[in-house]
Amino acid sequence: MARTKPVGKGSSSKRQADSRQIKLTLYVTPKTIENLERLRLKALDRNGKRPAKSTLIESLINRAMAAHKEEKIPYPDKRR
Repeated sequence: MARTKPVGKGSSSKRQADSRQIKLTLYVTPKTIENLERLRLKALDRNGKRPAKSTLIESLINRAMAAHKEEKIPYPDKRR
C-alpha cells in the first residue's frame, strides 16, 4: 500500500499559494469603468500617493478597459 500525505499537512509552499488565489469574472460596461474610475479617485490618500490596496483597483480598471475595447468575433456559421 502506498503512503500518502494528508491534505494540508506538509504541502509545498507553491501548492499553498495556489490554494489562496481567487478568480474574478468582470462583466464590463461603460458604467463599470466609470465606477472603477471613481474608486481610483477615492483610493488616493491625503498626500496624493496611492496606497498598496489601490494597485488592485488599478489592475481591475486596466483589465476592464482592455476587455471593453476587445472586438467581438462572431462564431463561424456551422450550417455550411
